[in-house]
Amino acid sequence: ALGDLHLSFQADKPMDVFGKAWRNHEKRIEKNCNKMLTDDDTLVGTKGYCYEGKDTIEHAEMLVEREAKRLKVSFEAARADGFEKFIVFLHYPPTSLWEKKSRFTFMAEAYEADQLIYAHCHGKERFHDSLMGTINGVKYSLVSGDYLEFKPQKILD
Repeated sequence: ALGDLHLSFQADKPMDVFGKAWRNHEKRIEKNCNKMLTDDDTLVGTKGYCYEGKDTIEHAEMLVEREAKRLKVSFEAARADGFEKFIVFLHYPPTSLWEKKSRFTFMAEAYEADQLIYAHCHGKERFHDSLMGTINGVKYSLVSGDYLEFKPQKILD
């Protein structure tokens, strides 16, 4: 998994304005993916593929409500199809700053998800804005590109 790639091939919006971690990040993504992935691997991106340079959290509560409904529908559809093991992929962190629980963590626990993978936390000062590690049986992992130095994180063997 690897999230928040913020690629900008069709517009002149260089990401290195956000610090040296973003300098030539496109080339590092390509190099790391070519080095680490095989034809048998599946790379899961957690959104944030393009850099548009605008704030997407103007309506945060509406966004949270919409995403929570979508996640519940996904869990229910998967269960109806006979699935019992779950890995959750979100773009946004499962909690807000300093929260230990949210509707997303409650849902992950209720459906006994093995892992919850998320992105959207950028810069060293933001990397620990949400949950990391195993909590109540769910393994939480941040996969933002700059956090992982643009190297995909292995989720499953």
